[in-house]
Amino acid sequence: MRVAHPRWHIQDFRRMLDKGNLCHLGFRGQRFTWCDRRPGLETVSRRLDRVCANRNLNYRYSNTTITHFTTPYSNHSILVIQWDSGGCNQAIEGRFSFGLKLNGYRLKNASRLWRKHSYSGGGSSRQ
Repeated sequence: MRVAHPRWHIQDFRRMLDKGNLCHLGFRGQRFTWCDRRPGLETVSRRLDRVCANRNLNYRYSNTTITHFTTPYSNHSILVIQWDSGGCNQAIEGRFSFGLKLNGYRLKNASRLWRKHSYSGGGSSRQ
């Protein structure tokens, strides 16, 4: 059974995007980033995960690409962000939705924690 979110959730999210001047960066790869993994026609897939940036970041890293990859370890896709700023190219695997710094401590730990969680068999893919 599908549970609809209250309208104010969507309105708050849109206000947050507008207030932060955030825009969606697009993607390559799989269209959907989540799948319930039911067989056949019962499969439900959604595009839940997205990457947004403000205009300054988008301008500074204008050649940034986001690629979605499926994984057998989770029902969410891996989003790989390829930042490119004048030859300073670095790939970042993302899984967590909190304030990440481009070259900061939290970004490195998020990627490390994601890999540890996903490949060690820790945690459940269904929550």
